[in-house]
Amino acid sequence: MTCCYIRLIAPLTILAALTSAFHATSAVAQQKVLPSKESVAQLIGTWKLEKADHPGNPSGIGNRLKMFTGTHWSIVQADPKTGEIIFLHGGTYKFDGSTMLEKVAFAGKSTLKFVGNTSTLKLIIDGDTLKQSNADGSDETWRRINISDFE
Repeated sequence: MTCCYIRLIAPLTILAALTSAFHATSAVAQQKVLPSKESVAQLIGTWKLEKADHPGNPSGIGNRLKMFTGTHWSIVQADPKTGEIIFLHGGTYKFDGSTMLEKVAFAGKSTLKFVGNTSTLKLIIDGDTLKQSNADGSDETWRRINISDFE
């Protein structure tokens, strides 16, 4: 009787271990970007566009702002001559320290078509400088706005 019991239990034990390993691997594969408090803390604040491969028209250099809280982001650009909003949109994000997934949840009239879209961005943060590589291959450099910038 013991022999039959071992023959049944051994394959079941192996099957359970393989199933557990498969589910753990699948969960990791599905969660490509895992936010951490440390990586998100690097982002929190307001950033101003310093350089861009495609700065727009009118240019967003020195005028486009991107803001991050611990859970949400938004981007806004106003016409430098009139102050009228050219575009505004934002939403939620996940950031693992190098890769960001940005989901657009709200937008102004000019960028309403982006609502529901998710973008994958590569970020490098070095102090108050953020370098962003976009999915289309274009690069942007942002500078964190500090309180000392207004003194």
